[in-house]
Amino acid sequence: MPLLITHASEFDIVRLMEVQFAAMAHEPYHHVLFPGPNTSSARAQAGIRTLADWKRDPSEKVLKVIDTDSGEIVSFGKWNFYTYERPKSEWDQHMEVDWTTDPALKEGAETYLREIHGMRHKYATGQPHLLLNLIVTHPTHQRRGAASMIVKWGCDQADMLRLPAYLEATAVGQPVYLKQGFQKIDEVIIDCDRWAGGLGPGGTGKHRYTMMYRPKQ
Repeated sequence: MPLLITHASEFDIVRLMEVQFAAMAHEPYHHVLFPGPNTSSARAQAGIRTLADWKRDPSEKVLKVIDTDSGEIVSFGKWNFYTYERPKSEWDQHMEVDWTTDPALKEGAETYLREIHGMRHKYATGQPHLLLNLIVTHPTHQRRGAASMIVKWGCDQADMLRLPAYLEATAVGQPVYLKQGFQKIDEVIIDCDRWAGGLGPGGTGKHRYTMMYRPKQ
């Protein structure tokens, strides 16, 4: 079952959200950004917001990996290309949490965005670089190398542009990134138990997110 990497489009959004919700089912960061169970309604709302983000951010390149036997999308990722020096007014922005009125989810989302984006603001700032913003693989297709294809694609682009690259990683994804030359430079730990009942499925205990950097080649 060979895999093929290519650019995704808005016509893929239904399947992309299926992959995203399945892959992130136990990730509290996803739950606070896209609250609700894995239903067609929740995925549709997430798709609307995602497409709006794509149209709003011209730096974003979305890649999909297809199983060429079935034609099914099994993985996708988003790379941001910041190829010019950006003023602080552009990169030092904070996302407004306006997609939920639940106090715990709102505070959880604000905490995640503040802590994780804080690492981006600390290291990447406005300098030219590439950022791996998201990468997910459907659970039934993991360990086939799909994620590695997306990471390598972005690293190859960074090398051609002679730019460094950044990303935030969970423990699960770190081996893939280390193989492509990324280094650990910082981390944040978010204790989901500070919110009564946690933050959705898997959203209990402490969760570690590591900032990683790949120097320009």
